[in-house]
Amino acid sequence: MDTIVHLLILVLHALAAMLIVGSIAVALMIMSNKKVEWANLVLLKQIWRWLTPLIGIQIITGLYLMINEWEEFGHSGLLWFKLALLAFDGLVSAAAIKRYLAATGNNLNDKPTTVSLQPINKYGWLTLLTFLLISTIGVLLAA
Repeated sequence: MDTIVHLLILVLHALAAMLIVGSIAVALMIMSNKKVEWANLVLLKQIWRWLTPLIGIQIITGLYLMINEWEEFGHSGLLWFKLALLAFDGLVSAAAIKRYLAATGNNLNDKPTTVSLQPINKYGWLTLLTFLLISTIGVLLAA
């Protein structure tokens, strides 16, 4: 039973990671345009709403995996590098999305066709690349 629970938590951890990567990619595609359709801004707000629980799932399942595999990974520099990248990426991407959404205003009831906004700079794409690296390190640790 313990092996099945461990496997399910590992799968949940990986699924959450894939959903986070996809969400960040879509958010960055939306934020890279100077003129953004209102429907895409609504989608971006939805992405922001589900990223928080997904990251919570990542943290909870990651802690479970780390605690149960401490003897194997506790002293791994790769694990600590992954955790440092995760903290960095979380801070940078959360700040970028929050700043972008703040520029759109809080009222989604007004529905102009498009909104002109400052597109996210090239460093915004660094968050996606960082999370891809985090996911790759996770695969290497699991192998």
